[in-house]
Amino acid sequence: RYELSWTTDYYYIFWYKQLPRGEMTFLIRQYSKDSNARNGRYSVNFQKADKSISLIISALQLEDSAKYFCALWKWASPHRNWSLKKTGNH
Repeated sequence: RYELSWTTDYYYIFWYKQLPRGEMTFLIRQYSKDSNARNGRYSVNFQKADKSISLIISALQLEDSAKYFCALWKWASPHRNWSLKKTGNH
């Protein structure tokens, strides 16, 4: 689970998986104005009001053991700030 803090209504949250050799592979993206995204076995639980998002992987497989990263991309003026804080140890 990640808690997000932002100052704009328009943004994307991207989830990536780091493969054993270090390369990053895209999994899923969530747009701030859309309901929970889904892409194959990957989906998100996006709680906009709580500023939190969780990556959900269905039918877990051995190759799902990896490091996962999320990134937030938003439209903002240079005077606005955002932060990303990891909570939990997943």
